[in-house]
Amino acid sequence: MCRFRKRGAPLVALLMGLALLASSHSHGQSLYDTTKWRFSNPKPFGFTIIDLDFIDDNRVIAVGSDGGIARSLDGGKTWTYGAFTYTSAAGATSRAAFSDVHAVNSQVAYAVGNAGAM
Repeated sequence: MCRFRKRGAPLVALLMGLALLASSHSHGQSLYDTTKWRFSNPKPFGFTIIDLDFIDDNRVIAVGSDGGIARSLDGGKTWTYGAFTYTSAAGATSRAAFSDVHAVNSQVAYAVGNAGAM
């Protein structure tokens, strides 16, 4: 009988540990209401912003990785954005990684990036 207890004790401890782990996991999942979560960081546009320039208090242009260009007409509350693509001399379609943008006026802005993209 003593031999049975020695072999059974680790099994009972293992089963109790698994039950405790399962109950804490299911309890932990119920604490968070993920239905109200919204994507916010690090890429709300689908690209990483590297530089931005304000044209005035309301108009702003931003550029970044993966050819990303975005603009806002209301000081950054809402944005329109897209990806700039180009065809290389070899015929491949690529996206420049923009590193700098400068607005000359309300109609013209220059952005520069890798591989000579401008």
